Amino acid sequence: MELMNRALPNGTMIHGRYRIQKELGEGGFGITYQAYDRKTDHVVALKEYMPIDVAYRRMGQAYVMAASGNAEAYQRFREKFLEEAKLIYRFRNHSNIVSVKHLFYENNTAYYVMEYLDGYDLGSYVKKVGEIVPWPVLKQIMHPIVNALYLVHQEGVVHCDISPDNIFMEKSGGVKLIDFGAAKNVMKSPSTIITLKKGFAPPEQFSASGKIGPWTDVYALAVTIYWCATGKMPPNAPDRVNGARVPFPSELGCQIPSKQWEETLMRGMELKIEHRYKSVQAFWQGLSGEQPEAKMQGVHGYFEGSKIVIEADKTYFLGTDSERCQLVYPEMTPGISHVHLRLWIQDNKLAAMDMKSRYGSFFNGRRMTPGLVYTLQTGDLLELASGQLFQVK
Repeated sequence: MELMNRALPNGTMIHGRYRIQKELGEGGFGITYQAYDRKTDHVVALKEYMPIDVAYRRMGQAYVMAASGNAEAYQRFREKFLEEAKLIYRFRNHSNIVSVKHLFYENNTAYYVMEYLDGYDLGSYVKKVGEIVPWPVLKQIMHPIVNALYLVHQEGVVHCDISPDNIFMEKSGGVKLIDFGAAKNVMKSPSTIITLKKGFAPPEQFSASGKIGPWTDVYALAVTIYWCATGKMPPNAPDRVNGARVPFPSELGCQIPSKQWEETLMRGMELKIEHRYKSVQAFWQGLSGEQPEAKMQGVHGYFEGSKIVIEADKTYFLGTDSERCQLVYPEMTPGISHVHLRLWIQDNKLAAMDMKSRYGSFFNGRRMTPGLVYTLQTGDLLELASGQLFQVK
């Protein structure tokens, strides 16, 4: 049987809207292209489900077929491909996570469209600047990734593939977390996965019974920072379990910002989960020495006169559900939903998100879009439904 190249040729039209311009890369589940969107007149990234060794297409066709005897695997892998798209779509309003715009079926396969990112990954950047990145520069790159991971973890998702390859630096100056192909929803499916990057993956990812959680991403993030700061990779986790030692950055001639910074970084790479940081926020606070918090004053309503402190590394929900909310309104408070609003510290500032409340939340008098992250500053007003008013201090 004569087969064509796995990738679609340049010029192929998909969905009557997207014209393939060139191939950007290929992974185990699919192929990513640069494409032109005729509807919006923008360049986009188009990812096509095309699993290696499981699917093929005939010469001159876009239609994808499951290889003989692999129909079941083809369907199973397609569900995994779609899970990735749906996961990213959930975080489409976060400025530091790549955004999915369109998901559809065609040619007996699936596609999803993402924003096109112009720039390079962190690995390429490190090689470009000379193998070692000073902490003040690295701090500016990593802080947005920590914020993105914090939100992802709050939603019960673990990225499971943090590495320089998946931290993208835009020419415009933005930094984005990409490639959720290995991501795990630990609330729905707590078992571990096989996908991993040696060197960056902690011990729990090498075991079928390993406990995956935010600490898994902490380990990989710590290794990423270690590699950027020292130019060296620590030994692979299984080798470390068997006795291989990770040198302290100061032993490698690295100009460390402080002893606390070095101790924090090494703790982030602890083999045992119980010895590692459990959250990216706690890990980041140790690296940066920052202990941010925000304060609100109840102006009107049930919390009038109350001073509320929002601490870093904690999430606060407001509503009438006493089991889920930290700031609880009495049942039957007019306009207040069971889980109405969410507050947390992001980028050292107070962040708020309406949780699809029935009667809405308001930021400086304007109704908030549910699911969208709002950053609040001193003096800003936050109102739940009608009359439950706070001011940021």
